[in-house]
Amino acid sequence: RRIPLFHPDFPFVILWSQKAACTSVAKWFFLQIGLLTDDLCTAGVAIHYFEHRVFKRRPNYLEDVAAAIKAGRPVVKFVRDPYARAYSSYLETCGKAAVTTPRFWGAKVRKQILQDLVGASEDEATVAAEYSYSFGQYLQWVAKQDLTKINNHIAPQFLARDRLFDIRIAKVESLNQQFDALEREFN
Repeated sequence: RRIPLFHPDFPFVILWSQKAACTSVAKWFFLQIGLLTDDLCTAGVAIHYFEHRVFKRRPNYLEDVAAAIKAGRPVVKFVRDPYARAYSSYLETCGKAAVTTPRFWGAKVRKQILQDLVGASEDEATVAAEYSYSFGQYLQWVAKQDLTKINNHIAPQFLARDRLFDIRIAKVESLNQQFDALEREFN
């Protein structure tokens, strides 16, 4: 579900999660390998489009990632405080985009929440700006979900695969310091 960031000229493999500074991490990674363009720099959506639709679709990308990890390449995982991440995801499901942009991930989750919490029909849940729910209700809804199938912006940051290898954790609450330390360590 979350394909790592890897490049043969980069000294480690990056794991990340949505809602854990993923746009900043992606920009930093592409800067380090010389692929950060002005277009990618100004639009968060563009960088993720490039990441998923171009960069990670290169031939043998997944095989190269696996080979690098098997060969002992260090793995760094960027994580966010779980409470802050949950609250950020909650806000995304309550914001304007979740009400006005049906293809937005937050709109799809909002629709599911409204159907489950207030019994809104699918049509009502799709256009229901007047319905609201608390952060507590949101957390209760999340707790009832199959976390292996829930939207990645809400899914747990740590996955079963993370137990398979030694991971170094980088907390995004001190992202600039984490970047500086990694840049010094790996030159």
